Amino acid sequence: MAQKLNRWLGALMALLALASTAVAVAEDTGDGEVWRKALPNTAIRDIHPEPRLPGMYEIVMGNNVVYGDATGRYLVFGRIYDVQTNEDITQGRIDQVTTARRIPWESLPLQYALRESLAPHDAPKLAILHANDCGWCRRLYHDVKSTKDENRNIIRMGHEFAVDVRFMILSPEKPTYRPENDAEYWSSSDLVMHELADHIICGGSPELNLQHAMQDGFVEKFSADLRRHNRVTPGGITRKHGKDCDSRPALAAVREFAKKHGLTGTPVLISGDGRVHRGYLTPEKLMAWLNEGKDNKQ
Repeated sequence: MAQKLNRWLGALMALLALASTAVAVAEDTGDGEVWRKALPNTAIRDIHPEPRLPGMYEIVMGNNVVYGDATGRYLVFGRIYDVQTNEDITQGRIDQVTTARRIPWESLPLQYALRESLAPHDAPKLAILHANDCGWCRRLYHDVKSTKDENRNIIRMGHEFAVDVRFMILSPEKPTYRPENDAEYWSSSDLVMHELADHIICGGSPELNLQHAMQDGFVEKFSADLRRHNRVTPGGITRKHGKDCDSRPALAAVREFAKKHGLTGTPVLISGDGRVHRGYLTPEKLMAWLNEGKDNKQ
């Protein structure tokens, strides 16, 4: 989490003084008009106070969301990131204001997705861009993992939750091996995540392998086995022979899909009607979000 947050902050946060010294600081009237006066040549779609940053405004410029202070002098280009819920607040707002944000369900690389089997044919559809080293992805996985109650109803987390769930595994490319960096190679996080995704897909039952991978401590055990050069059954997942299974097309397709649509970070939720939500949602909020698609069709 800390590394992800640092990447956001390092790449995206910059405090810029944009107003000319010749322009007097205007009095804030509470409606953000100070920014329309400060940027008369900028097409501002909307301005309103940002409740998470007291004294600041959210300013929508085209499809971009930035933040400004009450003086009309300082702009902040960056992200509001909720570290408690793993939610990118700014990206959520960008998704709301971008009218073409939907991703057609048919364009997803679902032929390579792992499908949750307990769902009726008419259930709402949900695709999850998933990373095996993502703590919030693990939590989401356990939220949506289905069972059946004594009445044979499909339930998740003790609640009825009949949703057709597909997991698209996002993994890094396999790093290049160099003999002089042998120890570093076998312990690198990119190799571990690539090999884990490969073993999940090519290890007999992909859905069952993913279930094992989402257990606490599994990634650490898998990584330790790789360092011991146990490349056949790391973590207890037995991989098929190379000629019998090639995971490269599946992993490459998901990476290209994420890159094409600018989907960075995980989890990313995509509904059957193409809406996109970045970050974790509780089961209750997830169902409400999925049902919004139903409401919009009526």
